[in-house]
Amino acid sequence: MTIKFMREFKFRFWDGDSLRYSDDFNSFEAFFAFADDKGYEDFRNIWQQFTGLLDKNDKEIYEGDIIEFHRTPSGQGREFYFVDFEKGSFRFKNKYTNIPIRWDYSIEWEIVGNIFENPELLK
Repeated sequence: MTIKFMREFKFRFWDGDSLRYSDDFNSFEAFFAFADDKGYEDFRNIWQQFTGLLDKNDKEIYEGDIIEFHRTPSGQGREFYFVDFEKGSFRFKNKYTNIPIRWDYSIEWEIVGNIFENPELLK
């Protein structure tokens, strides 16, 4: 797991069919203008922010991502959470737990989906 201490401000949004990333545009202004032209400021489209964290495969973790934890190297103790921003911090949540993200090096995090395309992972 890699931690970025100077977090970049990046966003993505769900347009009902796919995830759109601010990195796909040459500026935030172009990204937000595109979203505005398409009507994506609408409440049906979910805006999500980059957490500043990378998973074990160096993939950027955003709000709405579903994360699998491996508490041991053998894969025992697997748990699934989604990433949310609440109470001033990014949090791991599932139907049992709502905990602030800790910088715990003993846990391997891996993005396995997102809440829009893979909700069954949280059941």
